[in-house]
Amino acid sequence: MKTQQVFSKPLSLRKLLISDEKLVPLKLNPLVTESFRLVEQFFQENELMFPQFKFVNDMGAYLHPNANLKRLTAIEILFDLDFYIDDLYGDHALNIHRLTSSPAIQETCDHIERCADVFATGKLSSNPSTLETGYWKLRKVMEIETTECWLERFAELLKEHLMATINPLAYGWVPDASISVDDYITIRELISGMHMTIDLIEFDLGIYLPNNVIYHAVVTKLRQCCMKIAALTNDLFSYEKEVLQGELTFNLIVVLQKNLRCGFEQAVEAAFNLINEETKAFYELSQNFVYCWDSTINSDVKHYIEGMKHQIAATWHWQMSTGRYCSPNSPFIELRKANCDLQHKINF
Repeated sequence: MKTQQVFSKPLSLRKLLISDEKLVPLKLNPLVTESFRLVEQFFQENELMFPQFKFVNDMGAYLHPNANLKRLTAIEILFDLDFYIDDLYGDHALNIHRLTSSPAIQETCDHIERCADVFATGKLSSNPSTLETGYWKLRKVMEIETTECWLERFAELLKEHLMATINPLAYGWVPDASISVDDYITIRELISGMHMTIDLIEFDLGIYLPNNVIYHAVVTKLRQCCMKIAALTNDLFSYEKEVLQGELTFNLIVVLQKNLRCGFEQAVEAAFNLINEETKAFYELSQNFVYCWDSTINSDVKHYIEGMKHQIAATWHWQMSTGRYCSPNSPFIELRKANCDLQHKINF
């Protein structure tokens, strides 16, 4: 039986700089309703529905507020396939401390790897699972909308993310959370899927940024800031769901408590400070960015950075609007159920 942790004085997420709507204004794709319908149809037809589907099937509309319907729908299908794997396999992988030597675990890892390979190659096996078929159909939609170079790079990021999700121990995770904060953040970025999520900005915009742009020092730093803001903020929102209810240890708060040898409130304060420092760095760098390429690439990079701003805004606004992280037992006042219900009505 789970031990319920009672928070007599709930904390506020408003200490996060990204809660300031002047800094990160809400922008929702106006095609969200139509996209929701098309994605739900895809999951029903391919027998891929899962319990949390309706809570997550609008995330892409926050992350990509300007995408056209075809690209927004493809992006949302990708995110929902990811949630499908995370909810059915990922949290379980963390909870039972997966061991790569277990035959059952290896079978699951092999299945997820086949899904990633299907997306990378566009080729199905003779007896594919429904999940493999889902990734194959998604690949066929996305390859029409982008370049082969981008798709190849993205497929590698997708595979790395999926394999880290299903087998976190292979990427350095320690079940008792006794790793450094820096090491945790590196693994968290992989499991969060933020590497591929940021790459989706190019798909959204219909552009391809060459490696010399992607790996430009300041662009790299902006990407890192965006990843950390999104991934680590999610650890705050999901704390009650995953740590208190799911009994997981894979969470920034737990790792900070271990490293700092402190209580919950002190760890939350440290998390706020860490995320806020990344937020300050991102907006300072983006404001002072020097565009050093030709006019076409400069324009693409400008829109790319704007796309990261949308993702930072979505980090706050989507997680505040979805019921996925709401609970009367949340340590954060904004996520107590009544407040979430009110916020959801305001947004929709």
